[in-house]
Amino acid sequence: MPSISDSVSIAIPAKFEIASAGALPFANVAVGPSKPTFILSGASTTLSGNVHVAGMPNYTGDLEINGALVIAGDVTVGGEFRPGALSVKADSIIEIQGAFSLHRNSQVHIELGVNGTTPLKLLGTATIEGSLIVSPPSGMFSPVIGESWILLDAQLGLSVENKFPVIVIPGIGSDKYFDLQYVTALNGTQLIATVQSVDNLYDLDDAGSVDVSGTASSIVVADIGSQSGPADGYDDIALTLSGVPGSVMIFVNDGAGSIQTQIMYPAGNNPTSIEAGTIDNDGTTDIIIANGDDDTFFVLFNVDEDLTSMIPSPPVSTGDFPIDLEIIDFDQDGDNDIVVACFGEDEILLDGSVPGELQFFDATNLFRTNFSLVGSIALERPAKITPGDVNHDKDLFISVSLNSAGKVARLRQIVGSSTIFNSWFKPHGYCFRRCR
Repeated sequence: MPSISDSVSIAIPAKFEIASAGALPFANVAVGPSKPTFILSGASTTLSGNVHVAGMPNYTGDLEINGALVIAGDVTVGGEFRPGALSVKADSIIEIQGAFSLHRNSQVHIELGVNGTTPLKLLGTATIEGSLIVSPPSGMFSPVIGESWILLDAQLGLSVENKFPVIVIPGIGSDKYFDLQYVTALNGTQLIATVQSVDNLYDLDDAGSVDVSGTASSIVVADIGSQSGPADGYDDIALTLSGVPGSVMIFVNDGAGSIQTQIMYPAGNNPTSIEAGTIDNDGTTDIIIANGDDDTFFVLFNVDEDLTSMIPSPPVSTGDFPIDLEIIDFDQDGDNDIVVACFGEDEILLDGSVPGELQFFDATNLFRTNFSLVGSIALERPAKITPGDVNHDKDLFISVSLNSAGKVARLRQIVGSSTIFNSWFKPHGYCFRRCR
């Protein structure tokens, strides 16, 4: 038997259990391509050393805890080309007193419990680059509105950079969802999941409306993907939630009218608009988001048809307060481009004019997708963008509502026009209330 000062390395490529009724007979644990479950009886078990979990490229190492474990040292999950996982069974606890590091290819897996315990407590510093996967407890699971769980308690707090870049949590029907919030308390940061009604999330005025008056700031409906990965013919819902920073929530349709899974990604500060479409020409549906307070937009690229592994692009700078955006191939080169309505932040500009502009970003797909601003048109307080061929002459119109005077501006792209920007789109007039 090893002594309490020894280290143990576990590399059996299988899932198995290790039971302990008292102190663990080793101080340090290294889990390789293996999936052990520590079954710990008693009030709490202490591991005096460090824990390292890292598998192989084709086999994720996973240390699962069933019981209460205090780790006095550091915990590292994952490494370059070595995915790892740290799993906490229902009503179990892992308290990490040293530093915690989660690699970008790795994950924390939490199974929801019923006894009100906090499954993951971080007392030291935290570096979080990987994902959080939350699963329901075994058996029937139908939580009521208002029920909540503290998933994580980081006593030194969490910076924006060290919050989970993606969180996957189970769907709970068609009328409820999990509201995920990082809450700053006197003792650090807590991640809390609370069951809420969807009525307060996207309160649509009518079936044909896209105006959101609930918690969400913008919404798009599209067949983005499925639980198994590829698009399945059923529309999903993606929306932005305001905040500093805000977030993007994807509700994956189960094909029967309920939410199968909800996935959360971070956004910039107070996101204002979201759209879906193919940006990088790989046949999958990507998501593009405008960040109002940051004056930027970014894309969540749908790679490998895995909605839990979407890749965010670097933010692209825009004009003041981007309030809406659309995906349009405005240069007819086969690549979808981006049109952004920038509302403006000043009341009146120095020259006496009303601020606002429509910006056109050309997308190029070579080794990666890049965006370049190729032109803009001054418009007074532009808001909603609506593209379309309104008179069936194959010329593209863009209609833009203008909040400054209750107007709608129309811009027209002439088929076969030259590649000089100013001849692509020509102002086609303004109208009050309704354009004919």
